[in-house]
Amino acid sequence: NKFDELKKFKFSICYENLLNSEGYITEKIFDCLKYGVIPIYLGAQNINRYIPSDIYIDKSLYESYSDLEDFLINLSNKEYKGYLKRIRDFLQGEKINRFTDEYNANMIFNKIKTKI
Repeated sequence: NKFDELKKFKFSICYENLLNSEGYITEKIFDCLKYGVIPIYLGAQNINRYIPSDIYIDKSLYESYSDLEDFLINLSNKEYKGYLKRIRDFLQGEKINRFTDEYNANMIFNKIKTKI
C-alpha cells in the first residue's frame, strides 16, 4: 500500500510527469502532505501560487542531487519540525479548500450554470 510505505519516511521524491507547466499539480504532493512527509517537489513552475513554498523542498533550486543531499543531511531537527508544523497549518487552513472535491464540483457546476 502506497500510503503505508509513505508514512515510513521523512521525505519523498515528488516529481510530476509534466515539468514546468503552469498549474499542473497532481495528487503526488498532497499524498506526501497528508501523511506528514516533506515533499521534494519538481513540476509546476508556479507551484508556490497554490502551495506555500515553505512546506516542500523545491528540487529545481538545487543544481545536483549531491547539493540536495547536503541540504537534507544538514536539515536540523528544529527545521524539520518546522516543515511539519507548516504542513499541518496548511492542511487545516483555508487555502487547501481549492483542492477539495467539493470546491472543484462547485466550480464546474457554476461554470455550467452560467452557460445555460
